[in-house]
Amino acid sequence: PLPVPKLVIGKSIIKYLLLCKFLYKFLKETKPVFIFTPTIEECESTFFFLSLFFKGGMKIHSKREDRQQIIADFRNKKYRYLVTTAVLERGVTYNNLQVIVFKADHSVYSCHALTQIAGRVGRKKDHPEGEVIYIANENNEEITKSINDISTANKNLQNIVRRTVIHQRFNTAPKHIRIIFRWNNNSYHCLVKVVIALRTIRSDFKPIGFVNSKTICQCIIFIILCMHQYFRYMENGFS
Repeated sequence: PLPVPKLVIGKSIIKYLLLCKFLYKFLKETKPVFIFTPTIEECESTFFFLSLFFKGGMKIHSKREDRQQIIADFRNKKYRYLVTTAVLERGVTYNNLQVIVFKADHSVYSCHALTQIAGRVGRKKDHPEGEVIYIANENNEEITKSINDISTANKNLQNIVRRTVIHQRFNTAPKHIRIIFRWNNNSYHCLVKVVIALRTIRSDFKPIGFVNSKTICQCIIFIILCMHQYFRYMENGFS
């Protein structure tokens, strides 16, 4: 799952202090950092400000002709942090990377762009977790939607993983679980539905044998009893 971004509100000079606070924290933990800024001018000014307090950084944007060399140097740990624009929004993966989006409420940052930036974090198996910090003057619709979308995607992923685990547990059941019935005009359609439902859980499920069901009522009772026994077995499988 993607790390859910943390929104930090700070106006005027406060947001610069917040930027220094989080950058200091990450560098102290020896974690590489991307600091995203909305424009090239902001990238230049933000890097100048940070370079007064933190060594080992570099700026990178679309007007830098040596972008590939800067990226290679960062990968080789020559730099501890990069102040960048959307040029590193996608297509770049680093181990144990942390991300700060500075002035995240700027109009250039759509929900999609913020989500793409957040996706830079936690992409390596060795370090699947990380932090994404949104620093802004105020909250806005794009920030809220980005955070909600990531949270929803994580929940959906957890549900998929949970269903996969359950399906794998069901497939460890013995292969001799069967419903015994006799096909006739009254019970055929009801029983077929049960068989189809059970086959979605066990691909090797096979209905065989017979039961003397003369009426629809008897058929329904029989189905209920069979399903009860089957799901009772499944519950025991989790114990």
